[in-house]
Amino acid sequence: MEVTGREHVSVYAADRFQVTGKEEDRGKKSHHERNFCKHCACYLWAFSSRWPRWVYPFANSLDVELPVPPSRNHFWMSSKVAHMPVDKAHEPECRHFDGYPDSGIADWHKKHGLTYGPPEDEG
Repeated sequence: MEVTGREHVSVYAADRFQVTGKEEDRGKKSHHERNFCKHCACYLWAFSSRWPRWVYPFANSLDVELPVPPSRNHFWMSSKVAHMPVDKAHEPECRHFDGYPDSGIADWHKKHGLTYGPPEDEG
C-alpha cells in the first residue's frame, strides 16, 4: 500500500489502562493505531505493532474497485447496542461471533481467494 500526503494523517492509540483497567497498563499506549485524515476525520487504516507486516485499510479509503464480499463476519455481538439492528439481508452467508472470529482477516481473504500482491511467507 502506498500512502501519499502523510502530513494529512493523524494517529490515535488508546491508553491501555482505559481498555484493560489493569494498573500495570497505566500510561502505556495500545499496540493498535487508528489512522485518520486530520481534516475530515475519515478512518483510513488500522495498524498494530504486534503484526507490523500487516496494514488494514478501510474500504472507503481506497480508490480502486473492490469485489462484493461473498460472506460477512459480525463480531463482538455480545457488545452490540440494542438500537443498532443486524442487517439480515445477507444471511446465511453472514456469521456472528460474541467476541473475535475463530480466524483472522488474512485467513478470511485467503479462504475466499481475495488476496492481492506477492505470496506471503508465514515465517
